[in-house]
Amino acid sequence: MLKGLHKLKNMSSAAALPRQLPTETRYVMGHLITRYPSTGNFDLMMIQTPPGQDGPPPHFHQDFSESFVVVSGIAEFLVEDQRMKRRAGEHLDVPPRTVHAFRNASAVEPLVMFNVYSPKGFGEFVEQIGILASEPHADRESACGERMRRFLATAAEYDIFLAI
Repeated sequence: MLKGLHKLKNMSSAAALPRQLPTETRYVMGHLITRYPSTGNFDLMMIQTPPGQDGPPPHFHQDFSESFVVVSGIAEFLVEDQRMKRRAGEHLDVPPRTVHAFRNASAVEPLVMFNVYSPKGFGEFVEQIGILASEPHADRESACGERMRRFLATAAEYDIFLAI
């Protein structure tokens, strides 16, 4: 057993770490979402929401748990029938089957949050519905009628159920 530990100790740190895949940034419903690769059974994303903008409509997930950590700005969350605000350094955990939504509560400051979805799978939705940030007018195009129709048509496939 010690022999095996000795081998691990002598491995270079570069060899011990898995290769990191590049991040991908897309606009979804007017929000800039950066997806960070993960070897765990979760999706990690950073969401940047313009001042005063609403997030997705009230919805729930049958199987996904979702957590938010506010990096900067003020997030206003709707959880079931309660409204609550979270500021930089504060978080919110949303268990499965809980109706929720968010919006940027500031009229002047962008909202930046990290978002974790577990189990993994929500990132595929971002790939399907989002527009690469490098595309011209991606922010506006991501919130247009055609994209919203795609959102509604595919939401249930990705464990998103509207509560309205």
